[in-house]
Amino acid sequence: MNWSRGKAIIATGSPFPPTTFNGQTFEVSQCNNSYIFPGIGLGVLAAQATSISDNMLMAASQALADISMEYQKAPGAILPPIKVIRD
Repeated sequence: MNWSRGKAIIATGSPFPPTTFNGQTFEVSQCNNSYIFPGIGLGVLAAQATSISDNMLMAASQALADISMEYQKAPGAILPPIKVIRD
């Protein structure tokens, strides 16, 4: 948090405890490939694609970013809970 002066949005691949900056506590979100790869795999199978392009990965990332906006209002949340990802 120091390097961003408290403005960083952080998600890590492993769980971390909350961190404090200037007396304010920030939750550290956790993120992993379970958000993107199942959909990529299903899309590849459905389309019978022979490769995965950068554009496919960008489209999946953008779709996740689009649905994540409503969840970012919760303290420490960057992404929606994995249990609602298919909604």
